[in-house]
Amino acid sequence: MNKDMIKPPVVLTLICLIVTAALVLTYQFTLPMIEASKAAAADASRREVLADATEFAELPMEEAITAGIGQVTAISEGKANGQTVGWVFTCSAKGYGGAVVVMCGIDTNGALTKVKVTEHSETPGLGSKVADPSYTDQFSGTDQAGAAQIDAISGVTYTSTAVKASIEAAYAAYEEMAKEEN
Repeated sequence: MNKDMIKPPVVLTLICLIVTAALVLTYQFTLPMIEASKAAAADASRREVLADATEFAELPMEEAITAGIGQVTAISEGKANGQTVGWVFTCSAKGYGGAVVVMCGIDTNGALTKVKVTEHSETPGLGSKVADPSYTDQFSGTDQAGAAQIDAISGVTYTSTAVKASIEAAYAAYEEMAKEEN
């Protein structure tokens, strides 16, 4: 075989190995910073949806709680002055473009304190409207029945349904917790 035929594939292979190693090292180096940033954003969202709470403690969950197409993936108990003021439910449901992640704050009386869409991959300008306060603020102060009565955004029914399914899942978890306390 000719040296000129062997040299290019060997050089390209070495370049690929070096670039791959550089990507792996960069990922490993930045992973703690990315995780810390995600944790800080989640904490800020919890404080936003349950503003009366001054501290949060994540409650253990053996598995996700599912209701309809929504599921609760995390529950945090919010406290102020040592007293429970409510819970924050991190929920997820499938929208048009993928998973829509929603945080729902529910106070000890069973009222939604606030709803916030924290992640989505919906169409910008259309499906992304569910993250706008003009839509999510409608849920504040309602209970489960009131939240079900809020209309979907015209043209964004899949994504609006995902938000409502997340709220439904949050209430299913809330009711399950109430049963366990009794």
